[in-house]
Amino acid sequence: MAKPYARQRPVSPQLQFPWSEPLPLPQVPLPDAPHVLPTHLWTSLSPTTRSHVRHILCRILEEVLNERTRP
Repeated sequence: MAKPYARQRPVSPQLQFPWSEPLPLPQVPLPDAPHVLPTHLWTSLSPTTRSHVRHILCRILEEVLNERTRP
């Protein structure tokens, strides 16, 4: 009768890469983001893109409302 044995895992040594230590990020101030009003953004979209966005938003809203009404 064969004896049960513990299967040994193959050994894969970890290499120490020079970038494995996190480097400190330089503290550079970010420029101010341009202010864009939602109406300006919406009117800048093509009619086709607006239609796609409207469709996606309606689907998301339907999913949220269906999840809330489930028992």
